[in-house]
Amino acid sequence: MNVVFVTHVICAAAFGILGVLLLAGRARNRAATALAMACCATAIWALAASFEGPVPVTVLAPVESLRDGVWFYFLRALLVSPRGTMPPWARTIVRAAFAFVALSLALDVAVLVLTPAVPTLVQPQVIARIAIAVLGLSLVENYYRNTQVDDRWNAVPLVIALGAMYSFDLFFYVDVQLSRKFVSSLIAARPVADAMCVPLVLLSLVRSHNLRTDVRLSHNAAFHAVTLVTSGVFLMAAAFVGALFRRYGGQWGILLQVTALFGSAVVLATVLSSETARSRIRMAVLRNFFSYRYDYRVEWLRSIEALYSGDKAGNLPERLVHVIADIVNSPGGVLFQLRDRVFVPTAFWNASVPATAREAADSDFMAAFRDGRWVQELVGEGAPATLPPWLAGIDDFWLAVPLPREREITGFVLLEKPRAPVHPDWEVFDLLRTVARQTASYLFEQQAERALADAQLLQEYSKRFAFVVHDIKNLSSQLGLILSNARRHGDNPEFQADVLRTVENSVARMNKLISQLRVTAAPDAPPPQAADAVAIVRELTAASAHSSRVEIGAAGSVRVLMDADQLRSVLSHLIDNAVEASGADGRVRVSLGDDGERVTIDITDEGPGMEVSFVRDELFRPFRSTKDTGLGIGAFQTRELIRAAGGELDVITKPGAGTTMRIVLDAARESSRVSPAA
Repeated sequence: MNVVFVTHVICAAAFGILGVLLLAGRARNRAATALAMACCATAIWALAASFEGPVPVTVLAPVESLRDGVWFYFLRALLVSPRGTMPPWARTIVRAAFAFVALSLALDVAVLVLTPAVPTLVQPQVIARIAIAVLGLSLVENYYRNTQVDDRWNAVPLVIALGAMYSFDLFFYVDVQLSRKFVSSLIAARPVADAMCVPLVLLSLVRSHNLRTDVRLSHNAAFHAVTLVTSGVFLMAAAFVGALFRRYGGQWGILLQVTALFGSAVVLATVLSSETARSRIRMAVLRNFFSYRYDYRVEWLRSIEALYSGDKAGNLPERLVHVIADIVNSPGGVLFQLRDRVFVPTAFWNASVPATAREAADSDFMAAFRDGRWVQELVGEGAPATLPPWLAGIDDFWLAVPLPREREITGFVLLEKPRAPVHPDWEVFDLLRTVARQTASYLFEQQAERALADAQLLQEYSKRFAFVVHDIKNLSSQLGLILSNARRHGDNPEFQADVLRTVENSVARMNKLISQLRVTAAPDAPPPQAADAVAIVRELTAASAHSSRVEIGAAGSVRVLMDADQLRSVLSHLIDNAVEASGADGRVRVSLGDDGERVTIDITDEGPGMEVSFVRDELFRPFRSTKDTGLGIGAFQTRELIRAAGGELDVITKPGAGTTMRIVLDAARESSRVSPAA
């Protein structure tokens, strides 16, 4: 493997990769297609030339002529206007170029057929290639001169690349004509020179609007490539200096060489790890390699990922500042949010403001944001005439970015001066406004979530309060019954003892009801306790004034997984309603069944029954009652308590046939604890 083989393989790889990228990018005009063909032709030529021994010069010559013809086809595509016309002078040069390519190809074929063993090019072949190089330079020059002044920035890299390729070819073949031989070092250097033009072609491809293609050079890839190349050149220079030290440094040579190499490595590592240095390199790459400073797809995805990462409700404001600051390489910032018509600092990222920093919503500073359509520069020529008093004397901040939502500013972000100089223009401001609008929606979403959580807490509190009011109504009725009976049985010791027990029970239940109003629950709630449903039914029946009208269809005990007090409240309400619906002479039957998994409690009355539509639309709606003194939450509360215990409440009814309220609950296993209240 010699140097000629290596350099030609490198050239073939460089142009081959560029050609594949162009073909994969689905070129959308003739110039881009021609460029892809030229790159592929150059790759084929370089690959064939890498086999210097097996492939004779007479075979390589036609391949090179075909390559030159494809490059001329590309230059012709560049010179053709969008309307399909070409200046007369350009048409003349293009015709001459294709004529010499045809002549060169004819000579190559003639030599291949007549004298296939000749070791070098004959003089007419060399002269034809010199003419091709001259015409190529002429076409490149005229392409540059014919390009609009505003578009030359896009065309310069391509002009340099093609000019360098034709200049080297001209130098190469002039040397062959003068020396009458090929110089091996120039043969090895020629493909390297061509390969070095590939980055310039790619850069012009990305910049130029005339070469429309889907190939896109990533900003990050360009940054890392420039950093890698710069680091390699720096290390090569350090190695060269070290070699000079070793060769001419005498007895200090090795020491100086090692010191130079080690020091260079330390300096390079320090520079590459510095955020300021990286920012300067990145800004230099963006200014000189791209027509647009930002890769909007990357910036958008980075912003979304940063906003969604971590605890969204926790450090969202700080991450918001970080996202906006990263756009302009700012090292810190402060977020101000609207609170009672005043903007106050709410989040800090590597920055601070005075504790007294406040900005009124109707101040001149806020008006300068123009309803969120304007980013304010706090320093330089674009700085406002007057700054807020709390910003006076603070030189750290550079930009003020508004956070608009529906033409209303909900906050703004102050950004510190960037690590590397950034010259804000329309592109910077547009990206800042776009990201700021998106982040403002995240802030609004966070505030809405908090408001919704507060509303849910209030709703839960209201529901619990409604349940408590209903139970207090029952206790009030019970205490009222005691007062009415006290006039007749007040002197009876048994009645007095029963009154004390009833009052004690009522106080205990009221205290428990008050404790239920607490919105926050314990983090480790105890497991559900088992309650004896039969015992509770007997207790309620014995305490009721209508105990003779209630039949209990169960014996022994039937345990369910539900709090005893809640089950007592549910059964009390359903039994009382059943007794009231049955009338003065009607009876109520309570039946309990247990299949080992689920317990069924049926409370059946002899009342008039209910319409299906009433059960479906009205029975369980809060604050709907058919009673004059009712609150309309008894049925709703009953169903909610049963559902909270993992059960269901079914209504089996038919007009004129009575009603059965069926409670279905989980049966308590032997290991379940029995509630003390049971």
